[in-house]
Amino acid sequence: RCRGVLGWCDADCVKGPRFVELIRGRVSKGHAAQGLVSRLGIFPSGKRLDRGAFGDFEDAWAMGVAETRGFGDAVAFHRSDFRRAGRYHEGFEGWGAEDDDFRDRLSRIARITRYPDLRSLHLWHEPPERQNEDALRNAHLLDRRRKGRG
Repeated sequence: RCRGVLGWCDADCVKGPRFVELIRGRVSKGHAAQGLVSRLGIFPSGKRLDRGAFGDFEDAWAMGVAETRGFGDAVAFHRSDFRRAGRYHEGFEGWGAEDDDFRDRLSRIARITRYPDLRSLHLWHEPPERQNEDALRNAHLLDRRRKGRG
């Protein structure tokens, strides 16, 4: 059980089999956890693999089909820190930047520790159209908020 623990993660990522178990004991008031994300099936050669190309989650690393991207895609935190950070800003609409905005505010009130064993696989998909109206508006709002004007 992870009482009082909340979190968010990108919808196009699959969490490791022990993700919730590993969060236990790492998240408390003032202490958040962020995991390592690896991209699945994108290689310099252009070769792509999808979820059906390997047997289970751990096989993706054993077969070398997961390329580590760094930390991101998921953060777990205590419910009280969610309230103290101010929840999500409702000015963000559509795709992008709402998670960056929340993580900025969360990092001011809680220590976000990065754990390489909290792993996720980012599933391959066509790149989204990032230069759409929502994404541009959200990027401007994030910039204003980071400068204290939003």
